[in-house]
Amino acid sequence: DFDAAAGLGADAGQIENFRQSLTPRVQNPEAVVPAGYLWSASAATSWTTWSPARSDWTDHALSVRRHFDRGSLAVEFLGARRFDINDQAWALDAYAHLWPRAYVNLRYQHGPQADLFPVRSWRAEIFQGVGRGWELSASYDRLEFSSSVDMYGIGVGKYTGNWYLRWRRLFVPGDDGTSVSDQLLARNYYKGDGDTYVEGRVGFGRSDDSLSSGDSNRWSASVAWVKYPTPRWGFKVGAGVSHESFGFDGRSIFGALYLRW
Repeated sequence: DFDAAAGLGADAGQIENFRQSLTPRVQNPEAVVPAGYLWSASAATSWTTWSPARSDWTDHALSVRRHFDRGSLAVEFLGARRFDINDQAWALDAYAHLWPRAYVNLRYQHGPQADLFPVRSWRAEIFQGVGRGWELSASYDRLEFSSSVDMYGIGVGKYTGNWYLRWRRLFVPGDDGTSVSDQLLARNYYKGDGDTYVEGRVGFGRSDDSLSSGDSNRWSASVAWVKYPTPRWGFKVGAGVSHESFGFDGRSIFGALYLRW
């Protein structure tokens, strides 16, 4: 229908906007940029306080990503302070289109000190669009601490109007059985583009936080807002709460700055 409209003289820019509106977005909005940009960068931080009182947690991340016609590749530098311990890591994070309606996320991370981060970790997650706006995914993570941790995930996403909804289940085999967790995401692109949205996340069961092989939140929830005041730079602000099985309640705030050129 769009080809026919273009052949009859419809505005080319409007036709392209209509085409883009029907194209499912990559699950991670930071992995893509609008046409005309080749690079993007971000600086993110988070701060978490606890009740009963214990030392605050802080996390930082810097990322520079090169975008290509069929994917993108980022170099990331990560820092964390937990339990009065500091640690750093770096990572390569790639997205690539595979075949129609399918793409893959590949990630390698290395923590030279390995005080908090695993000394090495890998991730592979494949996304496949099916039917009308549905998206299935399967993932595998391997975290190398003093002993290795394997995590297997399956997910179901749905694009409907300006909404993206996703459920993901994570399986983590262990000596005392397999732990299971569920994560729910609801994201609304309320302006109809990929630059402005609000999202909420809720998780139940074991956390997929790669900083600790024994992290076991019972539940967590967060909300965030992303906006680009100009085409080149944007920001993210958010807050969250969590409850650990060890009896600690967490309250966090987080934010990020985005730049593309």
